[in-house]
Amino acid sequence: MKKKYLALILSLILSASLFSVQTWAETNIIPHGGFNTITLGNRPYGWNVSEGAVCQSENKTEGDNALKLTADAAGLDPFVWQQIEVVENSTYTIRGKVLNENVPPEGVGGGYRSGVTAKVDFYTALPTSEDSLVLSHHALALASIASTWQDYEASFQVPQGVVAIRLYFRLYGVGTAYWDEVSLAMTETPPTHSIDSDAVFYYSEQETGTISLYANTAFFDNVESGRADFFLRDGDREITIEKSVPVSGGKAVCSFPLSLMEKEKTRYQLCATLFDSTGGERDTVSINVYRYPRPACIRSDGTYLAFGKPFYPVVAYHADNMDYAKIKEAGINVVQMGAYRQASGYVNMLKKIQGAGLYAIVPLYLDRKAAFHPDNAAFMEEVIRATRDFPNIYAYAVMDEPYNSPYNDLAFLEASYVNVRRLAPDIPVYLTETAKRHFGTVLKYCDVFCGDPYPVGRDTTTKVSDCMQVATNSQTKKHILHLAQAFDYGGWAPTGSEIVHQSLQALFEGVHGVGYFKISNAYSGKPLYDTDRWQSLVEFGTFLPDLYRVFSTGEYETVQEVRGDSLYMKTFQKGEVLYMVLLNRREAEEASHSLPYAYPADLLYGSGTLSGNLVTIPPAGYAIYKLIPTASFKDIRGSSVTKDSIACKALASFTPPSTGTGIFFAACYQWVGGVKELVSLSPEKNISLVAGEPISAESERLLLPQTDNPILLKCFVWHKDHTPITQAESLQIKE
Repeated sequence: MKKKYLALILSLILSASLFSVQTWAETNIIPHGGFNTITLGNRPYGWNVSEGAVCQSENKTEGDNALKLTADAAGLDPFVWQQIEVVENSTYTIRGKVLNENVPPEGVGGGYRSGVTAKVDFYTALPTSEDSLVLSHHALALASIASTWQDYEASFQVPQGVVAIRLYFRLYGVGTAYWDEVSLAMTETPPTHSIDSDAVFYYSEQETGTISLYANTAFFDNVESGRADFFLRDGDREITIEKSVPVSGGKAVCSFPLSLMEKEKTRYQLCATLFDSTGGERDTVSINVYRYPRPACIRSDGTYLAFGKPFYPVVAYHADNMDYAKIKEAGINVVQMGAYRQASGYVNMLKKIQGAGLYAIVPLYLDRKAAFHPDNAAFMEEVIRATRDFPNIYAYAVMDEPYNSPYNDLAFLEASYVNVRRLAPDIPVYLTETAKRHFGTVLKYCDVFCGDPYPVGRDTTTKVSDCMQVATNSQTKKHILHLAQAFDYGGWAPTGSEIVHQSLQALFEGVHGVGYFKISNAYSGKPLYDTDRWQSLVEFGTFLPDLYRVFSTGEYETVQEVRGDSLYMKTFQKGEVLYMVLLNRREAEEASHSLPYAYPADLLYGSGTLSGNLVTIPPAGYAIYKLIPTASFKDIRGSSVTKDSIACKALASFTPPSTGTGIFFAACYQWVGGVKELVSLSPEKNISLVAGEPISAESERLLLPQTDNPILLKCFVWHKDHTPITQAESLQIKE
């Protein structure tokens, strides 16, 4: 709808009688909802149609025809759909007639997503496409099996930022069903604004939070230049945060001190009252927020601690106890448990996992409903009480991919977090999500977040890094995991190299752990370890502890880093040795990188070729190189070295362990934003080496940066064949 047209409608609503409001609000906006006009092949006119969907006249309620959906095999899931423009934050109701002849509903012999239902996909742009899809409701309401026509009704609220939907009428499973006289109408107009905060569960060490107001300028003209009052509600007590914050571009933002929430583990409400451009007071909207101590096992940088020391998780999903000995070959140390209908089932499995020397992700969700959904709450409290003393619980998972569940409701996630932390204060709350657009929301309801954005054969070298960057950039430092697609799904059966590439993409974004979905029945009925992918993961697992120490915890110093469109590179120092990790993000093109040192490089893992000092990585490839296997550090002396210098000399004194011709050169580094960068190298200089006899060498002039950043000089001594002998101790220039 156009803005002026909406404003006109609204003015009519506000001035009209209750009867007029009801009439306007329930105007049907679905064309051809009676399925009476047909096209070639008896398909309904005005609808997008799959196989198994036709118009027929034998079963109908009114008019000439009704829609018939038929599936004689699982997975066909016939449907029809239309694209319809909607208004954000408003409520719509679907109504119609449905006849379900024999399609069993989900959980009653029908299996996953079985039943006759309406489905809604929400989009942020027109025309609707996969790129603008933000949320799906797979089953708004299920029609029971009946011999006569039933009334169908289901309501939904349009999320913030959504401008259109695809409305489906469909059948999941096997059987026959009919639809007739379907309609869609706005049954609740939107509020003038909505609000959001940067967290729902703030950690105690955090000092400030942010609240944002979004004015509904598409529906209300006079709120574009309005103002907002922000306040915090503690029961009946209201605490002012800031008044008269201007609305600009449809948005008003302010920060607030978290000290206003004096009590931990207590529900507060962030509130915002909007005043329109005339100064008139409109709606007041609120959201719940809390302060909680960070779980003791998660450090403030997101690192997981086991018995007080950093723990580097490698996670396996769908691994049975018969797999435990085998999966440890790939460094796997955490497994996802199955869900059980009795608390004793959880206890027995935790004992087996503990006996195998593994940690467990314990799922507290059942039937795709959150842990403390009303249908699960009592049982899950029993499960927590029965299991919380096990030392090998890595986290309690309270839901799987909330935005892929028809029962998604953030209120249930909120209740799940509150109750898990009440019953087991130091066991983290765990959530997974697959779509990048939902990461920010799901992160607000957990301590451990696992992203599983499976490439499914699309953007295989970039999708994971693009998605996981959203999670690792979160201001509230959570413990972040990535779960790689390691099974045949969506027509894509990733190779071992493609699985490792996904994991490296995630590591470059700073995740704290990687994992694989799945172990059992991964490829053609075989477990992952019985396929040719396994050896790649076993070899990769030997490098993961060191990779975590540089990418996740920063225990190893990053010497140099490159993040280009085609190549990611990180060089890090472990002891006195330098290693370089390279990742080619192009699916069909090689990527090259010049080594910043005139050193030999040994390929330890992956694929790459070295010509001179140029490393080339094949398409979708990766490599780990060892660069400097140096001996112990020696001393260094500087000459005419100050921060104001444009050049300097560097000298080294050492005793060579062998006789021959050597090479001497020096390097200058500076620190920028905590990262050490190479500034310049001196030319190589031939020197004579005599075993056991001290010798001094002096470099050529080195250029120094005109900077206030700390500067570092290093001297290197090599054999003539470029085999390292020693690396001199660093001299850091301060003032």
